[in-house]
Amino acid sequence: MERPAVRILSLLLLLAGLREIPSQSASQAQAPTSTGASTAKTAQQWMAEGRQAQKAGKQLDAIRDFLNAQRLEPASPDPLYSLGMSFFLIGWYENETSYYDRAARHFDAALALDPQHDRAVFMRGMMEVVHLRLKEAEPYLLKAISLNPGNPYYHLHYGILLGRMNKPDDAIQQMLLAEKLGPTDPLSYLNLGQLYAQLGKYAEARPHLERAVQLDPHLAAGYYSLGGVYHHLGLTEEAKGAYETFQRLKDTQPQADPVVGAMQGGSGAHSK
Repeated sequence: MERPAVRILSLLLLLAGLREIPSQSASQAQAPTSTGASTAKTAQQWMAEGRQAQKAGKQLDAIRDFLNAQRLEPASPDPLYSLGMSFFLIGWYENETSYYDRAARHFDAALALDPQHDRAVFMRGMMEVVHLRLKEAEPYLLKAISLNPGNPYYHLHYGILLGRMNKPDDAIQQMLLAEKLGPTDPLSYLNLGQLYAQLGKYAEARPHLERAVQLDPHLAAGYYSLGGVYHHLGLTEEAKGAYETFQRLKDTQPQADPVVGAMQGGSGAHSK
């Protein structure tokens, strides 16, 4: 007998049009991966290939791979979550907000199968953030934390969200916890240092920013923020050195994590 969750998911897919593939964009003008041998691969193989394509920025290929995996394992939330991520990435890099809605529908479909899928819960909150619905995003991030309280990434982004909601004290607590849970992640130190600097607490900002660039010597944003902090602390030579390092690194800085950019209120790579 077919599981009720599978029947519900099939209906959701039909109504939401989740199986549609986006039109080929100019920035992704690559031939799609052939799916002629789909029956010869397992769902796990399709997922592995999809993740590789997703990481390489080949989202159309990734979507086809994840759809093949979903057809083979219709009761698994993972292909749907991964499809949602690919649609989110297309929306981010193409600056097309309609793809965010498609991403949200995939995350909802994943959660219909597994309400405890913490990554889908977190990204569902992110879909509220990209539409500037910060209050609506908060319950999703809180639920993701409740499902996986040891994940420093969730605490960091909840802290960033609280900062955008003008709750700096609560934001600081979440970022301090993110540092404790993930002591080797420079982004936690960077964001906390930047928040302290925004609050005018330059002495408090300094050690966090110094730790951020110590963990990642190529973190251009860390040197820029550190230069400002040094300037306000009257450390002229240190400020000059930090700004010079920023100038040297800014053009070689790796592409930022789109989730981080969205949480911080940024926009997609191609403004229109």
